Amino acid sequence: MDTKIILALLILSHVIADFVLQDNVIVEEKKTSFKGMFKHIGHYLLINLILLLPYFNFNNNLWWIIISLSLAHWAIDRLKVEYDKKINDKGFESFMVDQVCHCILIGAYYPFIKDIQLNQFAQAVGSLVLSNYPIFLNVTKQNSFNVIIILTGYIFNFKGA
Repeated sequence: MDTKIILALLILSHVIADFVLQDNVIVEEKKTSFKGMFKHIGHYLLINLILLLPYFNFNNNLWWIIISLSLAHWAIDRLKVEYDKKINDKGFESFMVDQVCHCILIGAYYPFIKDIQLNQFAQAVGSLVLSNYPIFLNVTKQNSFNVIIILTGYIFNFKGA
């Protein structure tokens, strides 16, 4: 179940970086300067680090996954900018191809995240919360996954397309 949650958090991170934090100024800067792309990829990297903090430890490869995903996100966005310039298009087709590529990329990392579990600090915090607030005993990983998916859909629906 942790794998599903990590994948959902990666997609949520993508949605936050692409639709909440990327305003029109950054979109335009991405077309003309390195600064805009750097800001966007910085947001993407930072959101991933924050959302996936409970899963980081020195014994897993999540650090490298986040860095390589950020670099791949940059490459996809750079290709989209160049494609849009070449055909002078800012249409729905190019947007959808861009988003599908990002989602396929995230899904492709499944083999590398399937064995990642919560780190010891997150487990300790979870135990502390459960011992002091028994109402959370009924919260399962499936419930957490569902909340992440619903939140992602909500953000995409109201901030995205």
